[in-house]
Amino acid sequence: MVESFRITFCGDTSLGYYYLRRSRKKFSQAYDRLLNNPISFFEGVRPILEGSDEIIVNLETVLSHDPGKPIEGKQYPGCDDPDVTIEVLKRLGVTAVTLANNHTMDYGPDKLLAMIAKLNSNGIATIGAGINLEEARRPYRIEAKVGERVKSVYVFNGMRATRRYIKYGFFAEKDRPGIASTNFDEMEKGIQNIKASDPDSIVIVCPHWQGMDYRDINGNHQNWCRDIIDAGADHVVAHGTHKADKVENFAGGKIFYSIGNFIFNSPGRYKAKGADPKSLIVSLADIDGKQGFTINEIMTDNKESGFRVEAHKSYCDAPIGDNVQMSVLPNERTEKVIFKGKVQHVGFRKILKSYAESLSIRGWVRNLCDGDVEALLNGTEKALTELYAKVLSGRGMFLVTTLSRKVSNARVAPGFRIRSATTSKVEEKVNKKECINLILDLFDSPSNPDHPLDLPQKITDLINEKAKAFYKARITKNNFLRDNGFNKMQMSRLVENAQPNQLTHQMLRHIEKRKVPVLKAISFHSIMMQNSEEKRIGIPVFAWNLDHKTKAYEFADKIGLRRPDCNNEVCKFREIKQPGRPAVLKPVRATGTVGVAFYFDENHIRVLKNNLNFSSWREFTEYTNKYVIKDNVVTGGVRDRWIVEDMILEDLQLMTPARDIKFYSFYGKVVLILEIVRGENPRHCFWSRDGRRLTDTGKYDSETWIGDGVSVQQIEEVEKVSLNLPVPFMRIDMLKSVDGMVLGEFTPRPGQWDRFNQKYDRLLGEEYLQARSRLYQDLLNGKTFQHFPFG
Repeated sequence: MVESFRITFCGDTSLGYYYLRRSRKKFSQAYDRLLNNPISFFEGVRPILEGSDEIIVNLETVLSHDPGKPIEGKQYPGCDDPDVTIEVLKRLGVTAVTLANNHTMDYGPDKLLAMIAKLNSNGIATIGAGINLEEARRPYRIEAKVGERVKSVYVFNGMRATRRYIKYGFFAEKDRPGIASTNFDEMEKGIQNIKASDPDSIVIVCPHWQGMDYRDINGNHQNWCRDIIDAGADHVVAHGTHKADKVENFAGGKIFYSIGNFIFNSPGRYKAKGADPKSLIVSLADIDGKQGFTINEIMTDNKESGFRVEAHKSYCDAPIGDNVQMSVLPNERTEKVIFKGKVQHVGFRKILKSYAESLSIRGWVRNLCDGDVEALLNGTEKALTELYAKVLSGRGMFLVTTLSRKVSNARVAPGFRIRSATTSKVEEKVNKKECINLILDLFDSPSNPDHPLDLPQKITDLINEKAKAFYKARITKNNFLRDNGFNKMQMSRLVENAQPNQLTHQMLRHIEKRKVPVLKAISFHSIMMQNSEEKRIGIPVFAWNLDHKTKAYEFADKIGLRRPDCNNEVCKFREIKQPGRPAVLKPVRATGTVGVAFYFDENHIRVLKNNLNFSSWREFTEYTNKYVIKDNVVTGGVRDRWIVEDMILEDLQLMTPARDIKFYSFYGKVVLILEIVRGENPRHCFWSRDGRRLTDTGKYDSETWIGDGVSVQQIEEVEKVSLNLPVPFMRIDMLKSVDGMVLGEFTPRPGQWDRFNQKYDRLLGEEYLQARSRLYQDLLNGKTFQHFPFG
């Protein structure tokens, strides 16, 4: 056999000066090795690298003698000695490093560029970062010799991260240094350009998964990897989870969903996170004109190994050699299974164990206290499918009527065991301990990206279960008897804090007999959420028809409601000409003043959302194009559809824009009024319908400003408008001009509605339901809304 080339990929790499310096007393030997013999950390893996033509590692650190302060808010900033690190990399034979990860920009773009320059000057190529977006996205090209021919191998690198890394400024832009993202469209374009000009080339994509430390990748990561193969990539070699994940043969390519760590000198949290301390070193090689991967499994738990990473197992991938089954291959999965039917006291667990062992399935099985059987099973998809088929065939004394399967991330020990049956007492202790630990996790670090996505739900489920038992013991027939039970005040205090899902049907019957209110059963917050879900599943929510500015103005014209002068034409932002008089520029659809700008004159333009002032039309348009329009920003932004209207002024001489008067209207009834003065220091004031200033709504309670308020006549005018709307709720926003009120906009869902406190959340919820009842009654009586745009 003749090997033509070998390209080796290694995972997250850092000598760990940041970690070992902080823990030098606890890990004194490792710290001493770092200072005196840093190459010693690589002794256990150097043999794996021998014979490689190219070695690419994910360098997850900053190389600088004087890094300065890290980016504000960035946790665990990494920084290593540049001279020592580069000398080690060169001795290992490293030819390139991927830099699109969550540490290379820890100290800002200047340190990143200095590191790139130092690496390049020492003959080490850099991938996934650069002086601008074009350079960061540029793939690394390798000329691999195959017999007498030269085959090009291209390596792409980008990071998939949470939005906070955008705020940190990690990602490169057209004219700003940084790292590349996993922007699918751009990466697909780059791959297809390569394949069009060099169809025989090999393209390997190396995404870095931020926020997945010690966790298995999820369906979103899997879909991205499969899609990038479909887009033209040949293989995917991902990293970022600090541990090996599954490997998949897909559409003729190989996907390594994460190869984990290489030499990454942090203590690690494998045991605490229940993660398997294995990582991979993978090599793409050509033998006799055929390409395939060799896979080396390494143990990367530094606490257990004393910072001595060692090779564990080696596997070959056809056509290089025989396919060898390994624990991280994709066709192995772990499932939690519940078997229902005649499954206890009939030898079912022993039979299941026998089936599992014959199919090389690992795991355990146990009886549950409710008569079901639970099993944790790990094996290939084929083996699991065969096991389920045998179980459902009904042979033997047992009879499985149904089984429910759920993918699990739990660790599975070798072999197959029959575990002791659970009892309600054991489950009680486990739940109590789990609940306390989960609450502490959430309380101590709610923003920790390592928390599982269902952490709040787990806590809520456990608390609801106990709360239901709490209420069940108190909301009883005896306790509702007037003579020996709770009095009505006591019962009201008990019930008013209950969540609806903590009360059962039987409890509700007792509550209804005593006419005790369940305060949290009605919620404006919940109604707003429900409306959103109704929209999502395709149920018409007519209030949103007026969220479109042009439709709103056409409706206002039909019912005789005064609104700002404009031509009602929608245009692109680039088509807007500089106004010749005070004007307001608005996106056709936006939330909370996003994109709205006041044009006073050519030297004074104010963007309301951020209270930014611009002294020229050019500055303003550049800002809006770059940071506001959806097509040009990374996240958020508004669609590029705008209208321009005359500015409504409260004071003509001082050029003071009209203040906002926002009426919370419930089909013919105004319940709340919010008065706002815009400017560099916005001011807010809530009013009741009867003219009382409100300081206990939960919103703007700390503000001391007292506005002018509104007249009864103005309220009644708005209530008449509200009766023309076939919806229970609409916030009708008016502008207070020199000569009366002018329509600002119709708002179906007010901004920051979630900040109303419990008292007003209940009040607005009640008003919504009562308004809906009045609306239904009018509809039953034959009322039509001829001017409303239903379509």
